[in-house]
Amino acid sequence: MIRPDLPPDHWPADPAPWDYPSVDLRPADRPPVDLLLAMDLPPVELASGRGAIRTADVVAAASPSNAPVSRGAAPSEAAYALAAAVLGLLERGSATLATCESLTGGLLGATLTSVPGASAVFRGGLITYATDLKHTLARVDPGELARDGAVAPSTALAMAAGAREVCAADWGVAVTGVAGPDPQEGHPAGTVFIAVADGSGAAVRQYRLDGDRHTIRTRTVEAALRQLTEAYRGR
Repeated sequence: MIRPDLPPDHWPADPAPWDYPSVDLRPADRPPVDLLLAMDLPPVELASGRGAIRTADVVAAASPSNAPVSRGAAPSEAAYALAAAVLGLLERGSATLATCESLTGGLLGATLTSVPGASAVFRGGLITYATDLKHTLARVDPGELARDGAVAPSTALAMAAGAREVCAADWGVAVTGVAGPDPQEGHPAGTVFIAVADGSGAAVRQYRLDGDRHTIRTRTVEAALRQLTEAYRGR
């Protein structure tokens, strides 16, 4: 059972990088080297499309959350609450979920699985960070990838549909975009496309998120969870 009131025990409150243990990798006669082990963390909305998978109208949106972003290995408080809530909704509807991630590199899946009982809903996820993996893992058409690029609404839609199919889930959520600091395929940092798919169709939204690389990825996760919640409630 999903327990939104029970955060993981291992969750740090808000650790600073220097709170992580250092590991001395040098011989005794050399100065010590600190190896700081820290994970960057993850950033919701929907334009509807029913029937065949199609590109919906793209909607530009600012970051939906002003909540503080955790710098440790734990999800932000907002992301955790959103994940717990949507997992509860899906569980009550006996629905399953899969993800396909590019710029977040697995942080959406990590946020979902930080909620106790997530296995009742979450089937698994694809991390398609490299463009070619969007085809080989998520089954995005290579012709569309060559034409539209990795950062495109059509690619996000195909990734969401591919996640559903590959993981045999009822719902698929996909995120692709530019975390920065450099632009990609002509898109500035903060350009993000999020798609949600179910058995009847798929929809995509475009976001323009502000902040550094860490903040953009965090806000992307938060946006994806909100978008999934809206899609499920509006089905």
